[in-house]
Amino acid sequence: MKRITAFLLALALCALVFVGCTKTPDPKPATDVLENAKEYLYAMYKDSAEKTLKPFKRVSVVTISGETIDVEWTAKVLTGPEDGIKIVPGDKTVTIEMNETPEEELRYELTATVKKGEDTKSVTFTHYVPAVPKSGGMEVVKEVKTDTAFKFALVQGNLEKTLFFAGSMSGNYLATTEDAVAAEDVYVEAVEGGYRLYFFAGETKTYIDIHEYKEGKAGIRLTTEPTATFVWNEELHLFTTNVAGEDRYLGTYNTFNTISASATSYITGDNASKIGVSQFPAYLYAIEYTRTVAEAPAAGKAYKFSLVQGNLEKTLYFTGEMSGTYLATTTSAAAAVDVFVEAVEGGYRLYFMAGDAKTYIDIYEYKEGKAGVRLTTEPTATFVWNEELHLFTTNVAGEDRYLGTYNTFNTISASATSYITGDNASKIGVSQFPAQLVTLSVY
Repeated sequence: MKRITAFLLALALCALVFVGCTKTPDPKPATDVLENAKEYLYAMYKDSAEKTLKPFKRVSVVTISGETIDVEWTAKVLTGPEDGIKIVPGDKTVTIEMNETPEEELRYELTATVKKGEDTKSVTFTHYVPAVPKSGGMEVVKEVKTDTAFKFALVQGNLEKTLFFAGSMSGNYLATTEDAVAAEDVYVEAVEGGYRLYFFAGETKTYIDIHEYKEGKAGIRLTTEPTATFVWNEELHLFTTNVAGEDRYLGTYNTFNTISASATSYITGDNASKIGVSQFPAYLYAIEYTRTVAEAPAAGKAYKFSLVQGNLEKTLYFTGEMSGTYLATTTSAAAAVDVFVEAVEGGYRLYFMAGDAKTYIDIYEYKEGKAGVRLTTEPTATFVWNEELHLFTTNVAGEDRYLGTYNTFNTISASATSYITGDNASKIGVSQFPAQLVTLSVY
């Protein structure tokens, strides 16, 4: 009995010694938790696009091994405007906002910092917003207007170019040009159920159309018999249409420089952030030209021959055609013909190309004492340059003449320079509207 009691006592003492020697495990070190949080954030965002053109979100809270860790985001601008990046707190997220149209590249670092006690860990991501090509007098149309001249264009961010619809096809796609002045004027037509887009190919009303060229496949074409009816997307400010069972929009993608038809799913929902990054929709643009009057004629340079008709509140351009016995005009810069200056003995002549034919703008004596204007391959007038008024004059039928219009007319005729000189100089822009050589730009 004594042996049994002694054995039990010894066993109890051993147990007490064992318990006394056993330590409670320490909590997991803070640095391990933070390192895991850092790696988690890196894994989340390492494949995010470096190029950022639209606001985007980042998480401000992560959970690691059941423990909630706050994430602090900070931004450092490397190049570009210092105020180009803004971080806006939200519910368990932050929104990164940026200058979406910087004139110079905006490159910046986003740093995520996790903290526990005095310990911190950080991970940094580099992003940039590319410089946007200057669009000068261009503004995206945000409200549909019919029978108004627009340009149909897109900003191709990957090419860093603004591309305008040229009024023709390039293979199976719409051709583009970087020349806003040469770009085709595009109009909107209201039809039952929506709209259509058209332009004038010469005198032919021609539509931009999306069609099903084979089962389930949508393509783009120019036609006088359109089948698609577009609807206006008020959020994106563009037209869409359902063709071959799917909503489509017009634009381009990747590094292409033509306009094609793509599914709207590429630019909506989770893909909305791809607009301006890899997807480039085409929009209607209202264009305001910068019109610069030539101060001295330059031979061989392309000009527009233009006037501002104050009484009509219109800028008119010579079209390369006659309207009765006068020069025809248009309000469309795209429809205006290029006019050139040719130096000849004693002065200059004005000409344009009618197809392959070099055709001159001429003032001539059509009957004794009467001067008229004509288009001819055999001109008789020699113009001289008026340095003060920045226009051409020529003496025909015994009197100096200039080209322009007056009162409320919208054609260009020959008038005596006495109407715009001397005591009548104040009538320029009031009742007399001289035509001048001008260059146009939107940048």
